[in-house]
Amino acid sequence: METILIAAHVIGAGVLIGLVVISTLIVFIPDLSESMLKVLERVRWLGPAASAWQFITGAGLYWLERDELSDSTLFWTKLGLYALEGVIASMVIDGKIKRERAKGADVVAAVKKMRAIYVVHALLIVSIAVLGVYLAKAH
Repeated sequence: METILIAAHVIGAGVLIGLVVISTLIVFIPDLSESMLKVLERVRWLGPAASAWQFITGAGLYWLERDELSDSTLFWTKLGLYALEGVIASMVIDGKIKRERAKGADVVAAVKKMRAIYVVHALLIVSIAVLGVYLAKAH
């Protein structure tokens, strides 16, 4: 059972990493066509769905290792960063869609702000991955 949960958790992580790559492209592409915006709006549900998948598989893995993980600061830090990353990812994608739709005079300032948010987002993803590796090595 543990192997199946680990495999499912890794698949979910792969989907999330793919979404990070997409959000990177979104932030740094100056203008998105209307067709690209429609595609982005259609696939936007993947982030919350992948997060739910990670939560379910992660809860299963936690249940199997609860005695070790319940007191693990590293584990709880990883969970906190994961929750924060989800909020930031939504801000990145939703912000880009709104800005592209609005196309106001203040677009340059908005893009710079978005890039700063994305840097924080990318750092959170890297931190979560590193903490996951440390947790895996500790067990």
